Amino acid sequence: MKAAYFSLDISIIKKRAEQLYGGLKSCHLCPHQCGINRLQGETGFCQTPQLAKVASYTAHHGSGTIFFSGCNLHCQYCQNADISQQNLEMPGTRSFDHPFSFFDIT
Repeated sequence: MKAAYFSLDISIIKKRAEQLYGGLKSCHLCPHQCGINRLQGETGFCQTPQLAKVASYTAHHGSGTIFFSGCNLHCQYCQNADISQQNLEMPGTRSFDHPFSFFDIT
């Protein structure tokens, strides 16, 4: 069974990505709701720069998984704390110079 996003036209996915990217002007991506402008280089509670850091990504059951580093929630029983709660890129991942370059992963 394929993930539902596989049935979406690429134009819809890119439109959603543009909306999300535009939301960085007044960041409310996490529960801390800092409202800082990440597009201007500001960092809030999470200290995440304009583009989040990818800790790892891989194919997974017909779709894929993406793990980001720099999570600021610090959930007590987080099963991914070793990668998610550090603000680093793990060896073997790649940096993205623009959020839409993520579509070029093969």
